[in-house]
Amino acid sequence: MTEQLSRVGTSETADRRGTFLDDLAAAVVSAAAAAFVWLLWSQVIGVELEVKGFGGGVQEVGVVSVVLSTIAFVLVGAALLRWMQRRSEAGLRWWTWIATAFAVVSLMSPTSALSARAVVALMSIHVVVAAVAILWLRHVHGPVDGPRERVAARGRAVG
Repeated sequence: MTEQLSRVGTSETADRRGTFLDDLAAAVVSAAAAAFVWLLWSQVIGVELEVKGFGGGVQEVGVVSVVLSTIAFVLVGAALLRWMQRRSEAGLRWWTWIATAFAVVSLMSPTSALSARAVVALMSIHVVVAAVAILWLRHVHGPVDGPRERVAARGRAVG
């Protein structure tokens, strides 16, 4: 964890970037949200979450595959975010665009489901995971201070 304390005017701010534990928390919370949505659709509403597998066979989408793939994708996304932030001050902004584009493209995957209800269910899982992961990672990897403080700090540094 990088922590730098600086004095801006009369207030102290900490430039704290997210840690691996923050990233792991994002992955776990995203996976829990995905599992909840999966449970809602498959167990409460009774939608059979089946997709056409490779070779034309039918494959059930189980909670274990939902949780494990969510954790894997969120951790890979967090690693990409760290890498981009090390290379550019605009890394967070660019990562947000890339992550959002990836989330939109991922919505094509559920279209291989065997029923319209399963398509909607699987798409909702994708949307929930994307929203939780992107918002969580932006929060923990973004600046500690808000936009007003950053603008004020720039004005004081220049003037």
